Amino acid sequence: MTLEYFLAKRYLLGKKKESLMHFMSIMSIIGISIGVAALIIVLSVMSGFDEKIKEKIIGEDFHIFVKDTSYDTLKNIKNTLESLDKEVDLVSFYADSQVFIKVGGLIYPVFVRGVEQNFFTKFSKFLRKGNIDIKGNQILIGKTLAEELSLNCSQSTEGFNIWGKEFVLKIGGIFDTGFYNVDRGMIFTSLDLIKKIDSYITPSLGIKLKDVEQVDEVSSYIKEHFPEVQINTWIQRNKTLFSALKLEKITMFLILSIIILVATFNVVSVLMIKVVQKTKDIGILKSLGLNSASIAKIFIWEALLLGIVGVGVGLIVGISLCFIIDKYHIIRLPQDIYYLEYMPVNIKFIDLVCILVCSLSLCFLAGILPALRAKKVDPSSCLRYE
Repeated sequence: MTLEYFLAKRYLLGKKKESLMHFMSIMSIIGISIGVAALIIVLSVMSGFDEKIKEKIIGEDFHIFVKDTSYDTLKNIKNTLESLDKEVDLVSFYADSQVFIKVGGLIYPVFVRGVEQNFFTKFSKFLRKGNIDIKGNQILIGKTLAEELSLNCSQSTEGFNIWGKEFVLKIGGIFDTGFYNVDRGMIFTSLDLIKKIDSYITPSLGIKLKDVEQVDEVSSYIKEHFPEVQINTWIQRNKTLFSALKLEKITMFLILSIIILVATFNVVSVLMIKVVQKTKDIGILKSLGLNSASIAKIFIWEALLLGIVGVGVGLIVGISLCFIIDKYHIIRLPQDIYYLEYMPVNIKFIDLVCILVCSLSLCFLAGILPALRAKKVDPSSCLRYE
């Protein structure tokens, strides 16, 4: 333990008669704690949204989408990728179209995707009712849409495409991905049925990877061997969404850091008063041989000690509240707006490090002005009348 740290700790605790200084110090610590806790909760919630939405998007959808006018080219790509067992989990032809479902005189627009049978094998984890092996005019419908239309397995409903061609659809199963947009506005069927619904449709190739982080590598591999095809990835399709979430997270970090900045002004006030109160002590220390740099370090240490206590309390409170919010799902969300049932929380170590560094840096800067003031104290003038 250095002399500067020892004196800083003694000055910070103070004497019993210095109740005002104790109160101001406590308020400084509380201010820093509130700022740190708020930052942890908000950043963890933003990270949770990012992770959960990412999880929902890549959970039921393809990771890479390949389009080409030549069916033979797509078939060659499929045969090539099926040999990459370590990277590729599924390769399937698919086709998307728009249909309208008629129920009780009301018309509901939905997005329909026709896929090969191997897709349904992977998709079976989302099935809640019915059979995953759909045939003929059978479809899989989302839980939210089924509840809204009061539909159940084995029931039939009328439908028509954008050109007015009518057909009958039979509910083969009900799925629940947990992603509102899919469960409310999307149905799945066989590739044969969607070709009957829309005869002008052109199938594309969908690819699911075992590790979504390899999406760029596999995309580059396809482009290298088949340069004429058009490739799109889940990252490119959702670039705007994730960019907005990232910008919002940075903005919230900067805004909530102002709470800590305001709390550090209290630290400056406390230490400036300390300098005035301890003028005689500073003069004695200097007369005993303690140099100006050591005097400055005492008040820098005081600012850091206030910051360390405040940050420590803030970390405990923030992480505890995040744990409670995540475990008990106490904050429910409207799915039609946020796509999720409850507020997600994901505490990231890098966020905690950033908060810790930012908070302690502000506390360090708060100690510079009082330290410079204490450094300039003249021992002869302050001890002249003692």
